[in-house]
Amino acid sequence: MRHYLLVEGVTDVSLVKYICHTRLNINFSDFKKKKGAAKVDTYEYKDFAIIDLKGQNNLLYVLTDIILPEQQKVKTVGIIQDADDDFNASEQLIKQAILSSKIPSGKIQYFLTPNNQDIH
Repeated sequence: MRHYLLVEGVTDVSLVKYICHTRLNINFSDFKKKKGAAKVDTYEYKDFAIIDLKGQNNLLYVLTDIILPEQQKVKTVGIIQDADDDFNASEQLIKQAILSSKIPSGKIQYFLTPNNQDIH
């Protein structure tokens, strides 16, 4: 079963890799960049993939075109995004993308920054 973490940009990818390195002893080079969709970049390590959304606008695309077709192999999906100037609007966009994707909501959790306290 695969685990996906969807992040907003390359800085977030580096942060996740750093956490994996310091907490799990996974080297940065252990993540292999997957060839695939030009809209996003995917970095894989065993059954874990970090997807750089390259901005918030690609969330629905990734959920419907990359993750949904593999739904039977997907255990969890995490989404980390910046709330920018409007936490509520950002949260609604994420909720709508999850609903529209038709991926069971029990497989997906999201975390919005800078609030840094609401995990759903």
